[in-house]
Amino acid sequence: MIVFSDHHKGARDGADDFWRCERAYHAALGYYFEAGHELYVLGDVEELWECGPQEVIDAYPETLALEAEFHKQGRYRRFWGNHDDQWAREGEVAKHLHSIYPGLTVGEALKVRVTSGGHPVGLVFLAHGHQGTKDSERYAWISRLVVRISGARSSAGSTSPRRPRRTTSSCASATTRRCSRGRENTPRGRC
Repeated sequence: MIVFSDHHKGARDGADDFWRCERAYHAALGYYFEAGHELYVLGDVEELWECGPQEVIDAYPETLALEAEFHKQGRYRRFWGNHDDQWAREGEVAKHLHSIYPGLTVGEALKVRVTSGGHPVGLVFLAHGHQGTKDSERYAWISRLVVRISGARSSAGSTSPRRPRRTTSSCASATTRRCSRGRENTPRGRC
């Protein structure tokens, strides 16, 4: 089981927190896919307080395609967080995500029983972690407004309005893409 959280994928503008991590994330996905792991994305996958869903989908088709490879094999679980709580509504998931991840359900939390040698050793609780906080529940509308305003200012000050998109056709190719210095990536994505 591999757990990632808080990607905050945006529109590839100055307010986008993910674009700097994209290359390493692609390499990690390739490595974990080939190793047979399950992928759990634990909320705030998209930055929907700053962007609309389609903006993010249009900005990161390669990343979504890599995650979809896990989904096709039944090795993908997704949870919503406070910045992508739109996915708590099944209709929104169907409208925006089912074309990429057919039949996807997005959960709020999950208990996982951990075993070793067939014997139970514990329980792991997975949740994004902002559920129940005042700023995410009662005052979410204020938090969203502040994030949108600060994100717009961040975008306006960006020297590059759109970050370049790196292309990757499959999880396997993510582990063998070449770095700008010409050496192959290692399975962990380093040059």
